Amino acid sequence: MKNKKQKLYFKIFIIVLLIVLSQRAVLLPIQFSSIAVVNAVGIDKLETGYEVSMQVITPKFETGVIKNITYYSSKDTTISKCFQNLSVNLGKNLEFAHLNAVVLSNNIIESENLSDIMSIFTNSKASNQNALIVATPLLASIILQVEKVENTIYDIANFLNKLGSFSTLKQVLKKDNNTPILLPLLELSSSNIVNNNEEVEENTLQQEIKYNGAMFFILKNENKQILTKEDWENISLLNNAKNIFLSLDGFNEEVLVTNTSAKVKPLVYRGIPRLYTKIVVNVKKPNENINSELLKLKIKLKIQEKLRSGFLMLKENSLDAFSFWELFYAYENEEWKLILSKEQENYFAKLELFANIKVNIKS
Repeated sequence: MKNKKQKLYFKIFIIVLLIVLSQRAVLLPIQFSSIAVVNAVGIDKLETGYEVSMQVITPKFETGVIKNITYYSSKDTTISKCFQNLSVNLGKNLEFAHLNAVVLSNNIIESENLSDIMSIFTNSKASNQNALIVATPLLASIILQVEKVENTIYDIANFLNKLGSFSTLKQVLKKDNNTPILLPLLELSSSNIVNNNEEVEENTLQQEIKYNGAMFFILKNENKQILTKEDWENISLLNNAKNIFLSLDGFNEEVLVTNTSAKVKPLVYRGIPRLYTKIVVNVKKPNENINSELLKLKIKLKIQEKLRSGFLMLKENSLDAFSFWELFYAYENEEWKLILSKEQENYFAKLELFANIKVNIKS
């Protein structure tokens, strides 16, 4: 009797499970037919308005959900109208939960407030907050159309996320953000691909996305500066730097600085603002036969050189990259207020830097 009941319950369970799965199988294509799953978005400013471009993922259910990307774009007088046009033309709601990257052209970053540009994602509750934000001196629409080679926007975004701490959608949308926004600058490289098809005589020109280390630096939507790879390496030593290769005099091999850490203390001395910083540099020893003490000395001199260069660049551009102003305001309140009352716009030009560098070498 007990076995019969167990068999009956098992049969009921199987029947219910089959009903649920069959309904799920029917509803899943219907669900995807009503939404456009967006992989990447590009935003450009044109002479007469804006262009928004998108990569939309089209699932294939016969072999499972596969990333089959299709390109769409729209031009209009406002960014929001461009998004509305795309939704209407597709006949679907735009879904950003799987958003991988947002590409912005340099001209729109330079001329407009970043939070205004990205407002469409503020209003979208389901946006992927970890989507990477990148910049390009080209049109963003061009970057998004590079989709059939290895270095697509999907691949490059994953690569950049592993490479360093670049800005995500969450950081860009954050209110009262005093943290610098770092947008890697993407460009294109071209190469000739030999076509093995005998009927095609000419080689195919293939384009792929590349990143050379340059980036767009934005602070509080006011200070905007394009930094070279070397610029960023130099100024990042004042905060926390990672994976910097140093070329040292007298050494054949480059030396890898795995990471650095910096502690900064502000001080106002006779009306002059000063930064005293202690920097710990962790280095991977390139060769066991190298004299460690000589290597430490060479590294220390090179770091001092890079610090001077980076700090000079910050002063020349009045670029308070790491909000040192706030440190002064906290530690040297009264004297700092006096300086600001006299020279509020030029305080950074008078700033002096004193650095104490310690080098740790690891085999």
